Amino acid sequence: MRVETWKFIVIIYFIFMFLFLLLLLYNYKKKNPIKQISYETIKLNEKYECAICLDYINENNYIYKLDCNHKYHKKCLNRWIKEKQKCPLCLNKIILV
Repeated sequence: MRVETWKFIVIIYFIFMFLFLLLLLYNYKKKNPIKQISYETIKLNEKYECAICLDYINENNYIYKLDCNHKYHKKCLNRWIKEKQKCPLCLNKIILV
C-alpha cells in the first residue's frame, strides 16, 4: 500500500511542476509584448510563407516583420490585428503605438 501512495505523490508532483512551468511561460509572454512592426520588401534569396493566408511571399511583396522575426503580408497582418492583437505563430501580444 505504501508503494501506491508513493507513486501517487510522484505523479501529483509532476503535474504541479508542469502546471507551474506553463504558468511561467504564460507570464513571460504577457510581460514581453511585441512593440515594433517593421515594414520591408522581401529579398530574392528568401522564401517565406505567410502564416495567415498560407500563400508564399513573393519578391518585392510588402511585408511586415514583427519583433519575434515572423513575417506576414502587409494586408494579411492588417486584417489580423483588427481582430486579434497577437502574433499568429508565437501568440506574443502586439502593442500598436
